[in-house]
Amino acid sequence: HDHFDLGHGWVLATDTVFGYWKDSECGYTARAISANPSFPEVQFPSSWTNTRWYEAHPLARFSLSAETLDETYVGRKSPCKRKGAGCMGLDHTVLQDTDGSLTGSSGPASVVPRSERTVTWRGLRGCSVELCQQAGVTARAPEDNPGTEEDESCVEVDAIVCKDVQVGLLEMRNLDRGAKDVKMGPLALTPEDNPLNGFSGGVIASMGMFYGSCPCGWDFSPYHAIIKPNVVYYTELVSFPENMRVNFRSSNPDDTVLLEIFYPDSAGLNVFVGNQKKPNLDLKVGRKPTFADPHGAHAVDAQALRFYLLLKGSQAAFDGQQDIVIRKTPTVKLQIDIQISEAEFSGENFRTNLAVLLGLSPDRIRVVAVPGTRRLTELPNGRRLQASDPVMQADITIDPDPATAAASGGDGADALTAQTQELQGVSEVLASTPTDSISTASGGEAVVTTLTNPATPESSIAEVPVVPDLPTVNIAELSTTQSAQAVSLTAGCPAGSKIILKVGGEEYAMTVGEAKAHGEDDLRIPCALVNRGYEGDSFIICDAGNLKSDISQCVPKTCTTSTPAVPVALGPAGSTTVQIQPPSTMSSGTSLTLDCSTYSATYSGSMTATCNGGVFAVDGSACGPGCPQGSPVELRLLDQTVSISTPTALGSGGSSTYGCSRLNSLFTGDVVINCLFGVLTPTYAGCVARPCPTTATASVTVGGVTATVSPISMPGGGTSTRARPCSD
Repeated sequence: HDHFDLGHGWVLATDTVFGYWKDSECGYTARAISANPSFPEVQFPSSWTNTRWYEAHPLARFSLSAETLDETYVGRKSPCKRKGAGCMGLDHTVLQDTDGSLTGSSGPASVVPRSERTVTWRGLRGCSVELCQQAGVTARAPEDNPGTEEDESCVEVDAIVCKDVQVGLLEMRNLDRGAKDVKMGPLALTPEDNPLNGFSGGVIASMGMFYGSCPCGWDFSPYHAIIKPNVVYYTELVSFPENMRVNFRSSNPDDTVLLEIFYPDSAGLNVFVGNQKKPNLDLKVGRKPTFADPHGAHAVDAQALRFYLLLKGSQAAFDGQQDIVIRKTPTVKLQIDIQISEAEFSGENFRTNLAVLLGLSPDRIRVVAVPGTRRLTELPNGRRLQASDPVMQADITIDPDPATAAASGGDGADALTAQTQELQGVSEVLASTPTDSISTASGGEAVVTTLTNPATPESSIAEVPVVPDLPTVNIAELSTTQSAQAVSLTAGCPAGSKIILKVGGEEYAMTVGEAKAHGEDDLRIPCALVNRGYEGDSFIICDAGNLKSDISQCVPKTCTTSTPAVPVALGPAGSTTVQIQPPSTMSSGTSLTLDCSTYSATYSGSMTATCNGGVFAVDGSACGPGCPQGSPVELRLLDQTVSISTPTALGSGGSSTYGCSRLNSLFTGDVVINCLFGVLTPTYAGCVARPCPTTATASVTVGGVTATVSPISMPGGGTSTRARPCSD
């Protein structure tokens, strides 16, 4: 497991000689190149250059047939069972013949295995299961046995030989941390129906390593597929991971592969190439990529349900420096069944109430609800729904927090990880929220049927280290240069001497106009001249003929109460702008938390202020907009409706009340009007129907006689009854 996390391997064979190979040796089958029978899950691909065969029969060269090797695997605890998905080591084995010497071809060729999963290759133009004796050898080498004619007979071998075809290797791997038994595969690739491809139909499949022996290993297994370059493949996965890595192992810059991946999800995709920490937006082409586009070009077609990804070969790609990491924009998704009719259900109110319940902005919540067949079979109170009970099926998506991304760098890998962690916290709150609270928010009895959390990427998603090119050093030239540069320890610095000052990552090149004696240090340069974010002075010193700098007195600028105010947009929409100054002295590199309501009474929450090199900045996007005085809201209680305006301004999360009797005289108590992110929402839980007083009267007619009666006692509100004798 630990080894697989480090990636796949590749065998490079050069100047290899195979001599004296027969079809049968002392009654046993002899094969020069075969899959490893003791570890059939993993076989490294290989490249062969300048291979020589001496007295080697074609049948004795390759053993890459699942049928032939099937008996070899029966002794394993979990046999490969070639007709039941087999072992993936054999299926993704490929022998690249770089110069034709391995297969006797006139140019580059490939040898691929024969199995139920690779049958598509037999239909590829140029591929055959036959190998001829004339594959670059004779019964004996001509120099040893001149006059011997070559044997041109062809025989069927235990492999598929593809002449003039250089096969590559595609790898996909799930990077979701802790995704136990996540069945990302099987991986299926269907070549585009194009005569130029050379295929005559079929599908290239990958079941993933350990499929036949250890299904528990699927969560970390890479999925390998041998593919022909310069082909478009329609690609399907059982489950598209939250985070995955894709690579195409080819050193040939002319090799290109376009994957049309089936992608029915609405979540955005972020593509990182090599050691990038932020996506290259130039690679997001907004159309179906072509072979002329650069490596990593991609696009999402929501209507066609496709994610297009272009992969290109290069030495860097072969060395593992150009892997593609794909990360979904994280979301929390849940499905809820609600006992309520379509006419009574309000998606907007549910969204707002759910936002209040979770402490989120309503802008982050999307609700899609449709009436349908019941997923809900039993309500929380134990009552089973009847066939006539109305049910709304609500699919809720909670989007990531933009403020979390901004605090982690904006749009890079760190921002996605921070958003994932924040959403996992939201998911934990949802999981612990009582069902009654969700029912209250939705307006009917509800049950959460599905809750899907965003996955955290594993640690190996970190950027791939790039090996730097080492400079070439000419020892003779270096010795000559050093000798020429020998100076006296007390030499001065001539006029025109140059120096580069470095302060806080910024550089400033300057030339000294006058000659300086050794040890002279009277040249003072303001630090702000080199870096505006610093204050103090630097000093230039002449030391043994060289100019040196002393920047020990350069310190980052602070932000003070006299620092000019900066405009700050409040709330996610930024509809309100205020001017803010540092409330106290701030050292460079520090931050503090400000109360939004201090700067606008209608906003709540907090915002972060930072000081960097004397530059004061405030992020007010996390402030929750409130409701200004005079905001309209409509109240409705039974058949009575009234439109009012809030008498005072309310901060986000604040509330005011309105007497229920003012709205409907049949009720007492108060309507509570809540303000959240600029939205007013009334709740009527405090309205209670008035009781009937004992002085109330009603006319009753019994047997033609009409009398006036009064209630003896009608406690409480709502509807209640009391029996009276008819004789009264």
